[in-house]
Amino acid sequence: MVIIMYSNSMNFLEKLITLIFIDNPYISYIFRCHNIQERSFFLKGRQFHICARCTGILVGFFIFPILLPFNNSIMLWFVILSITSISIDGFTQLFQLRESNNTLRFITGVLFGIAFPNIFTLLIRYIR
Repeated sequence: MVIIMYSNSMNFLEKLITLIFIDNPYISYIFRCHNIQERSFFLKGRQFHICARCTGILVGFFIFPILLPFNNSIMLWFVILSITSISIDGFTQLFQLRESNNTLRFITGVLFGIAFPNIFTLLIRYIR
């Protein structure tokens, strides 16, 4: 049993972020994240269990249901744009053409996190 204690000085958002990204070690197993220190966010000196890109993807998953009513008109081009942006960011870094930063990793992760469920929505519509 894990007992989590939060200080009274933490606001609701800090408590939520701490609960999801810092006090939850299983999240790195779900995402299979490398968890490199230089590519991770920190809150009050404590490292997130997943990197900035995986954090963005998870945040995008949470944003997706909010944007669901607006999906019909922008879905396909948004999916293509999101997959292209995360691919360019990831592959140019992988092949050492440039060094990405955590802000860009997070933004491309959020875009992909929103687009990924849309891929399944598009497939379901296409199959029908």
